[in-house]
Amino acid sequence: MHGQLAREFAETAARLRDRDPGELLDAIVEFAAPTVGCRHAGLMLCGRGRTLRCGRATDAEAARADHLQVAVRQGPCWSSLARPDGPAEILVDDTARESRWPAWNRPMTELGLRNVLSSRLDTVGGTIGFLTWYDEAPHGFDPDSITVAHVLALHAAEPLARALEHTVS
Repeated sequence: MHGQLAREFAETAARLRDRDPGELLDAIVEFAAPTVGCRHAGLMLCGRGRTLRCGRATDAEAARADHLQVAVRQGPCWSSLARPDGPAEILVDDTARESRWPAWNRPMTELGLRNVLSSRLDTVGGTIGFLTWYDEAPHGFDPDSITVAHVLALHAAEPLARALEHTVS
């Protein structure tokens, strides 16, 4: 299994080279969800002054979840952004039982997204954003899911940073 996944990562990384930022964002989220074993994924980008903005999502549910986190300024991505030396992944096993982010957890539960896994997109220059996976069933992300998410975020961060840099320069 891990050999096949490694080949898929390598093939995807090759396809991501020289893409414009929009195509790259789409490709990353479309690859992210099934690779980690869920239906929904979103990608948020860091802005100036430690802000977040929505980049891309696999579907309307993931887009609403990302927008919620940006709007209430609470949730796993905000916590990770505030602690760059903290863990690269933050797991929420069940949003209905989550207490760290009161303005975020209840609306997430109302959206029907109970399990959340956020992974920092880190580069040599710092954090450029977050990949976040969402699932309807609580406790759906196991240690293998977390490892795959981490590896995927590592592979996605540098090509994304290069693509975004070319749009700014």
